[in-house]
Amino acid sequence: MAMRVATVGNFKGGTGKTLLSKQLGEDAAILRGLRTLLVDLDPQGNLSRRFLEMDVDDKGGFVPPIHPDFDLYKEDEPEWDGRDSSASIWLHGVSEPYPTRFENLHIIPAHSADLQRVDLLDEAEIYSKVANYFRDFIWTELFQDRFDIVVIDTRPSQGPLVQAALHASTHVVIPTQMESPSVEGLQGMISLISQVNAGRSDDDQLKLVGILANMFRTNLSIHQEFMAQMLEDPTIGPHLLDTVMHDWAGYKMSMVYGSPSLFQGSKSDKHYVEARQVCDLIIEKVLA
Repeated sequence: MAMRVATVGNFKGGTGKTLLSKQLGEDAAILRGLRTLLVDLDPQGNLSRRFLEMDVDDKGGFVPPIHPDFDLYKEDEPEWDGRDSSASIWLHGVSEPYPTRFENLHIIPAHSADLQRVDLLDEAEIYSKVANYFRDFIWTELFQDRFDIVVIDTRPSQGPLVQAALHASTHVVIPTQMESPSVEGLQGMISLISQVNAGRSDDDQLKLVGILANMFRTNLSIHQEFMAQMLEDPTIGPHLLDTVMHDWAGYKMSMVYGSPSLFQGSKSDKHYVEARQVCDLIIEKVLA
């Protein structure tokens, strides 16, 4: 099976990108046995902290822990300090994924300060120094041999890191809250996807898997109103997935470091049922 790369993105914050990235990775690895790689391109490191005990630097930023294989490589790579991150892809030309507590699931974690450095490049440097380089790295033969699917979690911005993620991806999914800022970010994401595709060949188009109504609350009339508006929108409506994720407390509990995956719990639990329905729908579209 050819490797697939899926970005989870929205220009606005608080849309549940990290939760969805985590669940997609766990569904692929635990339920499907796919060799899965998560890549955290958000300097906040929220996805990384779900799987690794991150260290904290003197400015309060997050730093990956010492890699568990450091002792195996330190003699051959004396300049390596034992920490790898997604920023290392640009700063050092290499980054070794970390294993997680789940079989088949690895992660390239964030490094807060170093990712901020990468994201400060100006527009003229984005594609030559960020987007193209990241794409080349992800699509090396080594990664294609090691992984079946890559899921990239992004920061809420239109900066170089988000553009790099889309440039490297085969697919993109956009989670959104039923609130004005999140919904307003959808048009911008769709526009950026079109810009990315304008520079790609017809057989290498970035595919929009769909827009996921996330943190949905059926008891709020405003959520129902936003859903109706999006369905009627000629640009957004056709891309809305025919399922939602609700704003349930169990999802928040699953984001605590060390918590078991929802997919290791009871198959009758409402969180398991809904999360699997959502993730299966997305992954099937990505693998198609």
